[in-house]
Amino acid sequence: MFNLRIRSTLMVLAGVVCVSFAGSVAVQQYASSQMAINSEHYGQIIRAKDLVADVLPPPAYLIESYLEARLLVDEPERLAQHVTRLAELKKQYLDRHTFWADKSGWHSEHGFNEELFNLISRDSHEPAMKFWDTVETRLIPAAKAGDMIAAKTALTEATQFYAAHRQEVDNIVVGATAEQVELEQAARDEALEFSLLELAIVGLALAVTIAGFVLLFRRVIRPVGEGRSQRDGCRRGPQGRDRRHGARARSLPRQPA
Repeated sequence: MFNLRIRSTLMVLAGVVCVSFAGSVAVQQYASSQMAINSEHYGQIIRAKDLVADVLPPPAYLIESYLEARLLVDEPERLAQHVTRLAELKKQYLDRHTFWADKSGWHSEHGFNEELFNLISRDSHEPAMKFWDTVETRLIPAAKAGDMIAAKTALTEATQFYAAHRQEVDNIVVGATAEQVELEQAARDEALEFSLLELAIVGLALAVTIAGFVLLFRRVIRPVGEGRSQRDGCRRGPQGRDRRHGARARSLPRQPA
């Protein structure tokens, strides 16, 4: 009876440990899945960023700057307002260019995308700076002087630089989209590897735990139970042994005389 109680207790404890391990793994897997690539939360984060990107002109792209340059020519009565806005846009552009031109932010465990770095830091930047130089040294002074012919000539030249900048921006979009696909796939593969590793570790821990309970039962609990049974037999003395022997003898078939 003692042995049975200990065995039942061990089985219950082993079951509790196994269920706890399984529950912990399930919770961790669920939490990871909620923030994994293409999960619902991930999609909501990307959607929010896309919304901001869709309603605000990007500072590293001169489309709003080009619009202000055209408005400066089309609305000379609002010259001061457009000049102020152009100065703000140039500052925003240079701030973002400083960020993207910093090589330290481009290095990662997946490598360094030199082609994309050159596109944003050099190829699109060179025509952009020519655009700003034309606007600041020719377009704005001509507009302030009221020389709209010179202003329109400067705007035509600035348009050419903007078109060259736009072409490089299109190349950046293609390259960045391709890199995004690669990074998302790499992230999914890495998440899968870690999940499998986690499951393997938990499975090993469960196996070791179960083996420990089995070893404990065989090496400790069972010998204790057997020793207790022997002590109980010794306490009953010879009469108890005689009764067991008599009962065993009566159970044997009798031999014919």
